[in-house]
Amino acid sequence: MKRYLSYIYTILWVVCVSSCDNKIEINAPYNEIPIVYGMIDVDEDQHYIRIEKAFQNSDNVTSAEITQIPDSLYFDTLVVKLYDANNPSNFVILDRYDGTKYPKDSGTFSSLRNTLYTTLTLPTRTGALGLSIYNPKSGRTYTASTNIISGGDFNNFGSNRNIAINESPTRAIQYVFNKGVNAYMYDMFVRLYYKEMNASDTTISVQKTLDFYLAKGYLADNPFPYRNNSTAFNKIPWVEFLNFLPKAIRRDDTKIRRVIGLEYAAYGGSRDFADLQELSKPVIGFVQRNTEYSNIKENGKQIGIGIFTSRNYRSEEQSLIDSSLFFIAKHGPNFIY
Repeated sequence: MKRYLSYIYTILWVVCVSSCDNKIEINAPYNEIPIVYGMIDVDEDQHYIRIEKAFQNSDNVTSAEITQIPDSLYFDTLVVKLYDANNPSNFVILDRYDGTKYPKDSGTFSSLRNTLYTTLTLPTRTGALGLSIYNPKSGRTYTASTNIISGGDFNNFGSNRNIAINESPTRAIQYVFNKGVNAYMYDMFVRLYYKEMNASDTTISVQKTLDFYLAKGYLADNPFPYRNNSTAFNKIPWVEFLNFLPKAIRRDDTKIRRVIGLEYAAYGGSRDFADLQELSKPVIGFVQRNTEYSNIKENGKQIGIGIFTSRNYRSEEQSLIDSSLFFIAKHGPNFIY
């Protein structure tokens, strides 16, 4: 009898299991997620913001296939505005740009078009700048804001900007910079401009640049050794720049190179951008952190991916004396004096 009952229970279990729906839904319901990348520099003539959307693949289309479909990457219609965060009624509506002036690099995602939103004017050049992204199809609005970085200038010990570069370890780079408004950190560097020509036909040439960094992520609130509102680097000798040249530029005997000019330059970044950089660093240790930092919000809550922020590029051309050109040609591969 017990053996008979065990057979009955086995049959009932098989019937129950076979009657269950074992279909597994892998995809969750689609959730609209904007991907935003915008860096506003008030000194630029035209401003661009890239806005895309996160996609979700289906059962019959792979992720690799979807990435090659432009309509899967971009919203159909958006109303994109920049506004004065202190006076929201003062705003500009950005134009949609689908041209090929700024093509996407080929790769995982489709490069058939590069949709950007652009404007020639800003509603404000100081204070806080707001971004509003409205999708009329879904009725959802996404926002972000950033403090505009402006100003900042070089003060290289008066009007004498004749740069003497040599191999002496005591000949230091004299770099003094007055920080701009709302700048949180700076990348500071020396930029070399040079022409690269074909050795067989010097009429064929291209202009190139090389950046020698004095500091990266230098916090604007660090102590300023020379003036109350300035930061100065005067401990890096020019010989380090000269030694950097053959490491950064590959020797190529089919090319001839000639110096065009040199400038001091600085990129100022906002606190938002600094936070993004910090959270994007590799984690060494057991405690994990959220690396998906974004200031794109909906109703005050983070919803998007990416960042809307401000930066500012400042530069000042320096004059090179003849001996400086000689030493650059001596250390720089295929450079001529």
